[in-house]
Amino acid sequence: MIDPRPLDILDGGFYVDDPYARYAWLREHSPCHWDDVNELWVVTRYDDIVEIEKNKTRFINSDTEKG
Repeated sequence: MIDPRPLDILDGGFYVDDPYARYAWLREHSPCHWDDVNELWVVTRYDDIVEIEKNKTRFINSDTEKG
């Protein structure tokens, strides 16, 4: 069973306590997931990550700089 608390992708405990099941759940239910704790997007599908890397003008990682 997946823990219902907000996801904190930067918390070390996420990786200790069976991250594979958590990533599998994210890929199926929320492949582009907003992490409220750290205010960042978690992208879990390989093809989505490749597309983001190819299109740096559309996907930016800050308000002030592109790519």
